[in-house]
Amino acid sequence: MVSLVKNTKSRRPIRRRDFATTSYEAPLVTKRLSRAYQKNHQKSWRFWLVMCSIFLFSGLIIGFLYAPIFSIKNIIINNVGFKPTEERLNQILNDYMKTSRWYIFPQKNLIFFSPSEARKILSSEFYIEEVVFKKHWPNVLKINVAKNVIVGVFKSENSSFLLDRRGLLVQQVNNTLENDKRLPVIVEKNGSARSLGEAVLEINLVQFIDDLYELWNISWPEMPFLYITVEKNSLPTMQINMPEGWYVNVTGESSAVDQVNNLKRLLEERIKDDKSKLQYIDVRFGNRLYFKLK
Repeated sequence: MVSLVKNTKSRRPIRRRDFATTSYEAPLVTKRLSRAYQKNHQKSWRFWLVMCSIFLFSGLIIGFLYAPIFSIKNIIINNVGFKPTEERLNQILNDYMKTSRWYIFPQKNLIFFSPSEARKILSSEFYIEEVVFKKHWPNVLKINVAKNVIVGVFKSENSSFLLDRRGLLVQQVNNTLENDKRLPVIVEKNGSARSLGEAVLEINLVQFIDDLYELWNISWPEMPFLYITVEKNSLPTMQINMPEGWYVNVTGESSAVDQVNNLKRLLEERIKDDKSKLQYIDVRFGNRLYFKLK
């Protein structure tokens, strides 16, 4: 008999090595779904609470900066020494404080007030060597001018002006200022009509007049002069006119100190009690002093 069952052995499977990298990460879609479920969602009211707090804090700061308490209510100007000039400076500053810098910073506010811009505006009309702005909180502005801006009152044919250190006519005034002894009066002889902003004297002559007036007040506070006469064709010679009718010839090319000292020595040693008889004194030539009696 022939067996119908084939007695064969099964073949062993051939195992092959797989060198590919095995990844155990979850699929990308699974990752995204997992993150979405694990995300801690904040409530919307917390977001609006933070935003409202920021807006409220910003509003309080802006309200504090723009508060009326910081609006400048008093301007103090020091070292000018002449009321009309002080009033003019005050007017210029008040006009400037009506403006706003960059349209958002009102210059009336002491916090936003810009000293550098104000200094430029003042220097456009007045010759100021140095001006210092000091803020006194909450609403006072103090201005310290290093040196007097105005040197004297210049009387021309048609009007009177304030003369600054550049020799420019910076402000027109009334004729009653000649009685004000805080500034020397300078009378132009045979001059033409003058206008505001015109240059009438050189800077060195203006400085000489300023030094002369200061030294004169120190040497003879009891003997003030009336005015100083200047004439274009006679400069740098000038005349100091006295109330008694006599005058003193001085020159802007020499030191005011030397000429005042020579005049003082002449009055005390030579003339003494003959001042009423004087016609003129000439101190332009150093130690060579001349005088004439009536």
